[in-house]
Amino acid sequence: MKNHPSYYLHEISLATESLDKLKVEQLCHQLIEDLPTDDEPFPAFEAKMILLALRKKKFFNLMIDLADAFLSDDQTDPQIIRQYGQALINQGKFRGALSFLSILINDSDTDKAERNEALGLIGRIHKQSYINKKNATHQKKGKMMEDALNSYLLAFQSDRQENRWHGINVVALLCRASRDGLSNITTEDAEQIATKLVQQITELDYGGFATLWDYAIALEASIALKNNDTAIKWAEKYIGNEPDAFELSSTIRQLEEVWEITPESKVGGEIISLLSAALLAAEDGALFFTKQKFARFKNNFDQIRLEKVFGDDSYKRIKWMQLGLERAESIGLICRKSGKGIGTGFLIKGSSISKALDDNWYFLTNSHVLTNDEEVIKHSTPGRKPLRTKEAYISFDLLFDPDNPEYEIGPVIWTSPPDELDATLVQLESIPSGNIETYQVSTELPDLETNPRLYIVGHPNGGDLSVSLQDNFMLEFNDNLVQYRTPTDPGSSGSPIFNEDWALVGIHHAGSFEKSSLTDLKKEHEANEGIRISAIIEKIDADLAPA
Repeated sequence: MKNHPSYYLHEISLATESLDKLKVEQLCHQLIEDLPTDDEPFPAFEAKMILLALRKKKFFNLMIDLADAFLSDDQTDPQIIRQYGQALINQGKFRGALSFLSILINDSDTDKAERNEALGLIGRIHKQSYINKKNATHQKKGKMMEDALNSYLLAFQSDRQENRWHGINVVALLCRASRDGLSNITTEDAEQIATKLVQQITELDYGGFATLWDYAIALEASIALKNNDTAIKWAEKYIGNEPDAFELSSTIRQLEEVWEITPESKVGGEIISLLSAALLAAEDGALFFTKQKFARFKNNFDQIRLEKVFGDDSYKRIKWMQLGLERAESIGLICRKSGKGIGTGFLIKGSSISKALDDNWYFLTNSHVLTNDEEVIKHSTPGRKPLRTKEAYISFDLLFDPDNPEYEIGPVIWTSPPDELDATLVQLESIPSGNIETYQVSTELPDLETNPRLYIVGHPNGGDLSVSLQDNFMLEFNDNLVQYRTPTDPGSSGSPIFNEDWALVGIHHAGSFEKSSLTDLKKEHEANEGIRISAIIEKIDADLAPA
């Protein structure tokens, strides 16, 4: 090989941990090109560790490409085959995953541990199919439930002490089958299994041997036993072990999809809020909200109850998320008259950004999204021209008023072209009713040496409101611009950028896999870019100052 296997393991591990997507991609493609090896397949240990590093940070597409390359290079290690199947599942490619995992089940040389892992993943495929196919006939749903249970049961019954995660899935599916009117699937008793699981994990916890996933299992088992206070205790222990975004997302998905728990559920509802706050704060974490989901979360923030049942740290974490969600209320989607969303903007008090403006509400977005500047429109790329104010309206998902769902845009107060500050400030013909949160504005950016994070809230692809903290480290800045690796999609243009105290520091406007560095013009890196609010404030003051 051109490079030693340990080189690839070291470099890919570093790149995934730092969430340098471009570097990870380059290394993986370089490794694939470096295969096949001359005599022996790529070493199993390094291959497995590389795939685990990719999975931890959710590089599932690269996992698939790399695992396929390893197998094509005559690597036959069962764990690599299983990791390939796992990556396919995470990309929704169930049929392909099932065929590869079946190889492990039917191969007599597969060791017991890998066979049980594969059985669990096959159970997950059938479980997810059951959840996804809501309109399937009663008979088909019964068959999917039976297939899922049988896979988990085969592994669980082979070792009820060790295969606890298979056991809790048996419990979850039995409870779901009961709620959905499916019966006579198995003679196993969900309550008995759940009780035994809690006892086992309690013993492990006392001995200091319980793992992160043990706490998640005990959490679910307590929900099955309808013991909310005990479930909260296990949730606290789970979060105290610092699960990453992949692990938190998996746990939340299980609670929401299989257990059908919402933030207002009597058992488990508060835990959804706590886990969501942990996900939002986690590196590489993100939450997506429909207005219905947002309302459920907001209604769940009963301060007295939360302070009572959660420890101080978790209570502060939830309050921090609550402040972030309050910031999201004033964010609007800019729509064509046809109803298609094309960009984001937000309400802001004029007095908070300029001495030249009054205390009324204004709406700030990018000029490459909305402007009446005919020169900007004329020189814009065909198909990506900004809308004139008369061609657009604003909708506010979280301040929704059924009597006034569309807010017409009034006069442009100030604008700066895309190649300068790329911002447009307008008035609206009317303002949503309700208690709109006033943004705290920060003209300073945090010290880069502290590895600060930035938070973007917007409407990616013109869809549901998203609070995005994925790969959200600030990279560099100058007087006008700030660069960061928070991932954004089309439609996020005009989104507010917040610091870790949820103070407004800028407005998002562009991103690229090969963005020019702000400090070294010869250097390019994967980065998104925003306009600093301090630069906008300075320019508005200068432009609107009395002559």
